This record gives sequence, structure tokens and C-alpha cells, in this order.
Amino acid sequence: MSFFMGLGRESYDRQYSDRELVRRLARYFRPYIRGLLVVLGLVLMAAVMAAGPPVVLSHMVNRMATHLTAREAVFLAGLMLVMGLGNWLANWGRRYGLMRIVADATYTLASEAIDKVLHHDMTFFDRHASGRIA
Repeated sequence: MSFFMGLGRESYDRQYSDRELVRRLARYFRPYIRGLLVVLGLVLMAAVMAAGPPVVLSHMVNRMATHLTAREAVFLAGLMLVMGLGNWLANWGRRYGLMRIVADATYTLASEAIDKVLHHDMTFFDRHASGRIA
């Protein structure tokens, strides 16, 4: 409980609408639109790769009921292996790409925040203890 004791409103607090907050946050992700589109493509690829094996397996079972040749079985098993590997790679790429984008945007946000603090009028920190620099 004592952790939240100092989290009350302060005289310098500002109120922003959700739209304003999203607009301001989008500014930090705008340089990464290409990377975000790649991540979206990887999400779609992972979804297709994850949905494929049950379809291939059901086709395999249906073919076994009639007549499944060894060549077809090896091909379908290889196809399932490729889909599993593709799913793993797409998920790895998605996680890595999103991690890089979020880390870069967070670094930019933190750098700008520190720059603003260092160029702020220092009397602000005397009046507001929560903003005091150690």
C-alpha cells in the first residue's frame, strides 16, 4: 500500500484524451512502419503455417483410407515438417522484429524525455519533489 502513497495528483499534471495519447505515441512508431508491416506479414505467415498441418494430416488420413503411396506419405510428412519449421521461423522473426521496434521506440522516447528534463527550468525541481534529480 505504501508504494502507491505518493502517486496522487500534482499541480503540473496534465489531462490528455485517448486520441491525443495515441497520436503522440504513433509519432514514435512512424519511422518503423516498414518493420511493422514485415511483422504483420510474419504474423499472417505463422497463422497459415500453423493452420496447415491439420489440413495436411486430414488429407493424409483420407488418402490412407483409399491408397497412400510411400512417395505421397514422404511428401506430406515433409510438407508438415516444412510448415512446422516455417511456423517456428515466422514466430521467431515476429518476436525479434517487434522486440527491436519497441526497443528503438522506447530508446527514442527515453532520450527525448531526458533531453526535455535537462533543458527544463531547474526551479521546477525545487517546487516538485517527485521530479527532483538525485
